Amino acid sequence: DQSNIFTNNSMSNSVEVMNIGVALDKYHWVKDYMWNVVKPDADKYTAKTALREEKDGIKSGYFVRSLPGTKEVFPVQACMFISDEDIMQTAHNVIIAEENSELHLITGCATGEDVSSAMHVGVSELYVKPGAKITFTMVHNWAEQVEVRPRTGIKVEENGTYLNNYILNAVIKGDYTEFYEKEIEYRKMFNYPPFTDIVLFELSSSNFNIVKSESERLYNILNDSLTKYKVFSPKSPFVRR
Repeated sequence: DQSNIFTNNSMSNSVEVMNIGVALDKYHWVKDYMWNVVKPDADKYTAKTALREEKDGIKSGYFVRSLPGTKEVFPVQACMFISDEDIMQTAHNVIIAEENSELHLITGCATGEDVSSAMHVGVSELYVKPGAKITFTMVHNWAEQVEVRPRTGIKVEENGTYLNNYILNAVIKGDYTEFYEKEIEYRKMFNYPPFTDIVLFELSSSNFNIVKSESERLYNILNDSLTKYKVFSPKSPFVRR
């Protein structure tokens, strides 16, 4: 449903975890991170979520922020749970890894045993600041009758890293037919291959500074000319040879 059951932020001095409504009250600048990389008019589901926030005052979702220069050892955990029948759950989540920080977030989603019909709309906006890293692991166990409409936007700044892991209960059960069907469904939702094309450019040289400058130059050219396409900033290899 839309209620905020429990949050505990006392375990770490490097990460803030709270309800998005609490975060908006605590920090005036949080509003600048909402509806930034996901637009409210993207589709009817984002529009409904934005309308609930604006007209009904529903501020549901979580806010997670790693402080500058920190590296949290233990993962932060969050959960979305639907316990009521025939409801539309909307959640607006904001995750920020400040400059040179590292954050690992594990989210779980599930429904009550007696829920046979419901909808979950999850809007998530993730911000990876320069030199920061976010590892986002999702473990989902939605009931078959629940319609799920995730809408995710990610902004990765210079030398930032974003890793995404998605775990379906169908794989754990060994039901690979269900896994395939769910995987294709989510790939279509996120506009991932085979529903879109990704072009990868790889530059190599014995001089790292040359590769870095040329990668940035190529990025600027493509980003300025290919306005209808998403162009990602250059990424350095994890291991340099």
